[in-house]
Amino acid sequence: MGPKDAAVTFVVFSDFRCPHCGRAAETFRRLLAEYPRDLRVVFKFFPLPEKREPQSWLAAKGALAAGRQGRFWAFHDRLFSTAQYWSRRSGTGFVERIATELGLDIPRFRRDLASVDLDKRLRYDLMLVSRLGFSGTPGLFINGAKVPHYPYMELVRWIEFEKLRAAKLRRKGNSPAGLYAALIGHTTMPSPALHRAPGVTKTSRETLLSSTVRRVPVGPDDAQLGPPNALVTAVHFLDLSVPANVRALRNLLLARRRFPQTMRVVVRHDPRSHRREAMEMAALAVALQRRGQFWFVFDRVAEKRSIDLNTLWAAVAALKLDRRTLERAMRDEMTRGRLDRDRFDARRAGVTWSSKSLLKGRLFARAAQPGALVESSRHEQAARGGITGEEV
Repeated sequence: MGPKDAAVTFVVFSDFRCPHCGRAAETFRRLLAEYPRDLRVVFKFFPLPEKREPQSWLAAKGALAAGRQGRFWAFHDRLFSTAQYWSRRSGTGFVERIATELGLDIPRFRRDLASVDLDKRLRYDLMLVSRLGFSGTPGLFINGAKVPHYPYMELVRWIEFEKLRAAKLRRKGNSPAGLYAALIGHTTMPSPALHRAPGVTKTSRETLLSSTVRRVPVGPDDAQLGPPNALVTAVHFLDLSVPANVRALRNLLLARRRFPQTMRVVVRHDPRSHRREAMEMAALAVALQRRGQFWFVFDRVAEKRSIDLNTLWAAVAALKLDRRTLERAMRDEMTRGRLDRDRFDARRAGVTWSSKSLLKGRLFARAAQPGALVESSRHEQAARGGITGEEV
């Protein structure tokens, strides 16, 4: 739904039985009304398996059958608005009732509903779900970037940002037909195989969540430790309000101690936007980062079981930093812009709440042992560069 040459494309993986999907669909409808020329919504199917939840599968097939008569979106809306009713029923009666209410050709609808082609289409979408790593509904991509949650104002900011990107591409001469491909073209690239290093087991290598390399920009103003030309760069998206996330960064720093000349650790920020304290902690971290004092404060709080805003301010006071100056910096445009940029890059990289670190562009599990992964990456890089393991 929406113009094919829209500046912003939402690709939504959804299940008609899912109440969260229904609420998200209402938000998307509102945004389509507000951005009729700039937004396109593409629906992908993510029903539960047919044997486990036959009604979920049947609803998806019903929507596809309605689509063959040009009424997909009307059927889509009716399924979501009546999900509480039909999800407890059995048989095909509920989809036929909706088809009748919408004035569809019922004999044709029944033939299409029985078609194996519709099952193949659903299985194809489920294959995409598996490849993209979704574990729940709804799943959303905005111009190729995976977005984990959908507050209305956050989606508005995404749309405005993507409109600016699209305008730049149009000025460079991109055709309307090729705009979407240009917008998503730099998101990912194929990854070479990861070679096994001495002492690194297959299990430890399999903690890498993806064989895809994500291009995550690293700038001189990002908090980082290690040489800029290091063989291995780990980028960690930090949320100081989550103890497991802080521990993951601490583990990366411990791994860097083993490889001080060949490993670099870079910190970007990705606080949970629905938690005010998490956003304020991230703003304070950025304000400290701009003054070159992030690592001093992080070292003081990293060993604590949990961190809150008061903990951070206590560390700031111990270093005799001026609180009023930092509070002004937390609220200024530069800090807000830095946070927006970091969170945008996190979504484009496919970062999730359970996987916040990228080692040489590859997402890896929070439970992974970074030292083993770094050792493997060092030998992989050496093999490609013609360097022996002893020289690394």
